[in-house]
Amino acid sequence: MTVTTLQPLVENAVRHGVLKKAEGGRVTIRTERWEDEILVIVEDNGV
Repeated sequence: MTVTTLQPLVENAVRHGVLKKAEGGRVTIRTERWEDEILVIVEDNGV
């Protein structure tokens, strides 16, 4: 996975989640190994 693949996911989490919260928010990027694959999870605590 390249940065250009991850960037739109993070931008979307910020734009549609974190920025809509008056008190700010959090974007979390996690990775998990699942069998022969690597999962990348982008989460926000926005709306």
